[in-house]
Amino acid sequence: PPYYPSWASIIIFPFGFLWFVISVPIVGILRLLRVVPPPRVPRKGPVLRDQIAIVTGSNCGVGKLTALELGRRGCTVILGCRDPEKGKATEMELNSMLKTEGSNYGGHFVYMRLDLNSIAGVDKFCQEFLKRYGRLDILINNAGRNTSGGLSPDGYDIMFTVNYLGHFRLTQNLMPLMRARHRQNDGLNQKESEARIVNLSSVMHHFGDEEWTKHLNDTNSANTYSSSKVSMILFTRTINNRSKIMEKGHHGIRSFSVNPGAVRSEIWRKVPEAIKPLYDIFMRLIYLEPSQGCMPSVAAACENFPKDVEYLQPYLLPYGIALPFEVLGPFVGYAPMVPRLSSEKGAADAAARRLVQISETAIKAVLDREGGVSDKKGSDDELK
Repeated sequence: PPYYPSWASIIIFPFGFLWFVISVPIVGILRLLRVVPPPRVPRKGPVLRDQIAIVTGSNCGVGKLTALELGRRGCTVILGCRDPEKGKATEMELNSMLKTEGSNYGGHFVYMRLDLNSIAGVDKFCQEFLKRYGRLDILINNAGRNTSGGLSPDGYDIMFTVNYLGHFRLTQNLMPLMRARHRQNDGLNQKESEARIVNLSSVMHHFGDEEWTKHLNDTNSANTYSSSKVSMILFTRTINNRSKIMEKGHHGIRSFSVNPGAVRSEIWRKVPEAIKPLYDIFMRLIYLEPSQGCMPSVAAACENFPKDVEYLQPYLLPYGIALPFEVLGPFVGYAPMVPRLSSEKGAADAAARRLVQISETAIKAVLDREGGVSDKKGSDDELK
C-alpha cells in the first residue's frame, strides 16, 4: 500500500502550515483584485426539492451545516443522531432557521435516533426509516470520532465502528431503496436520476493502512482513525465499481468520498483542558468554519462531476498535488483530487473487495451472536 507511515505527518504538517501562512494572504489579495475567483459554491435554489436525505452526525459541526444547506435547497433531511435531546434541539433550530430565512423550497428537518455504535442500532434506524419514508435520494455518512474510548457493544473498537463499520451497515441496508429511487426516475437523464452516497474521509487517509482486522479488534492501535478514512475511500470505490457494472441495469448510485478540511468543530471537544483555550485560538485563526467544511459534502450531493471524480476536498492544490497542500491552505469551496491509493493495476479494487469481506464477516458474527439474520444475498448483490 502507498500510504505514508504515521510519523511522517510530523514532518509534512508543518509544511502545510507554512503553505497556509504564505498562500492565504496572497490569494486573498488576488481575490480582491479579481484575479483569482471566489470559493466555489454548490448550486442554489430548489435543486433538491422533494428529495429525501439522511445526514449522520448532524446535530453539530460539519454534519449540521451540511443538513442545513441541503434543506435550503428543498430537501427533506433526516438528522441521524444518537442523542435524542441534541437531535430534537437541532431539528427545531434548523426548521426555525429556514422559516426565518423565508425559504419556500419545501425543505425541512426531522430527527431520527441512529446509534452507529452497534449493528442493532443501525438496523433499528433503517427499519424505522423504511416504515416512515420508503425511499432515499441522498445518504451522507458524516458522523465520526477521533478518539477510541474502548469497545462498542458489539465488541469492536468504537472509533472504527462509528467512522466506518456502522456506516457500511447503514449503506448496505439502504442501497436497495436508492436503486429503487433510480428506477422511479428513469425518465430523467442519468445524472439527474442518480442517487448519491457521500462518505466522509480525511487528509489523514494519506497516513493510513489496510490492517482492518487489527483496527476492528484493537482499541490501542495508533492508526485506527487514519485507517477508517482509507476504508471510506475504498468503500466509495466499491459502490462506484458496482454502479458501473450495473449501469444498464439501472443501479443509478454515485458515491463520493470527501475531506471537509481542518474544521473548527465538535470533533475536537476532547482536546485536553489545559491546552483547550490556546487550541481554540489556533483553530479560529487557521481552521475552516463548519459552513466552509460542509461544502465538499453539499457539492457531492447535488453537483455533476466527470465520471472519474470520486474525491473532493476544500483547498487550493497547486498542479493537483495533494501533500502538503491538502493539510491547510486557501479555501476554494470544493475541488477534485485523486486520493492516495495503490496505482498498481487492480490493487485498490482488490483491497476494496477484501475490506467488504472483512466488514461482512464482522457484521455476520454480531448477527449470529444475537440470533439475527445476515442478508447475505443482498450484500453480495450490492457491494461485491
